Amino acid sequence: NDKGFYKLGKYLTILKDKSRTLDILDIRNKKLSDGFYRIDNDNPYIGLLNEENLWMRLNLENVSDHETYYLNLSWPRTEKFEVYIDYDNGKSILKKTGKFLPLMEQEIKDKNFIVPIHIKKGQKVILNMKVSNTYYFLPRLTLHNQNSFINAFSSDNLFLSGFYILLLLVLLSSLFLLIYFKNIIYFYFIAYIFFIGVSSSSFDGTGYRYFWPSNENLLKIIHVMSYNLEVIFSLKFLEKFLSLKNRNNYFSKVINFICILYL
Repeated sequence: NDKGFYKLGKYLTILKDKSRTLDILDIRNKKLSDGFYRIDNDNPYIGLLNEENLWMRLNLENVSDHETYYLNLSWPRTEKFEVYIDYDNGKSILKKTGKFLPLMEQEIKDKNFIVPIHIKKGQKVILNMKVSNTYYFLPRLTLHNQNSFINAFSSDNLFLSGFYILLLLVLLSSLFLLIYFKNIIYFYFIAYIFFIGVSSSSFDGTGYRYFWPSNENLLKIIHVMSYNLEVIFSLKFLEKFLSLKNRNNYFSKVINFICILYL
C-alpha cells in the first residue's frame, strides 16, 4: 500500500499445538495444514500459551519493486519466535528471535522482534511461524518495506527514549530533594519511579535488550519483583504523602498489610 506496511492479523491462519511436539515437517504436511484456521482480525487476541505452541501461516507474493521486507512482531514478551521461510523455488530458511535468544545472536537488535525477508518481484513465499510462550500472546505482526521500516524504527525508539529520559530527570530531581530535605517520603518516591522504569523496561523489551541478559529465570524474576516493588513503594509513598498514620492508623495498617502480600 501507499504507507509501505501491512497489518497481517487478518491474513494469518493459525494452529495450536497442545502437545508441543509438532515440528516444521509436520506443519508442511498437507493433512495437518487443513487444521489451520483464519483469524480475520487486524489485532487478534490469542490468550495464554503456557501449555501449547502456536503456529501461524502467511502466504506472500511480491508484486512491488521492493525486494527486502521486515516482519515485525511488536509483542516484546514473546519468548521464542521461529520463522520458516519457504520459497517457491524449493529453498527454505529458518530465522530465530525472541527474548530468550541472546541479543548478540539476533539479526536486528531491537525491543521488537524483527525478521528480514528477501523476496524478488513475482516470487511467492510461505511463512510458517512458531511461537513458544508462557504468557498471553497478541500476534501484532506487520510487514514493512525498507523505507517504512526505517521510519517506524526511528519514531518508536524516539518515543521510548523520551519516556526513559523523563523518568531519569524525575529520578535525579527527587534524589536532590532527598539529599536536601532528608525526608523518607522522597526515598519512597525515588524507589517508586525507579521500579516503574524497571517494570516498564521488562514489559516493553528494553530491559532484556540492553540492560540484563536473556536468561529465562532471571527475566521472570525481574518482571514479577519489579512490579511488586513498584506497588509497595507507591503505597508507602501514598501513606507518607497523605499522613495516613497520623490521621487514621487503620488505613496505614491496611497499606502495610497489602505491602506484605506483595513481598
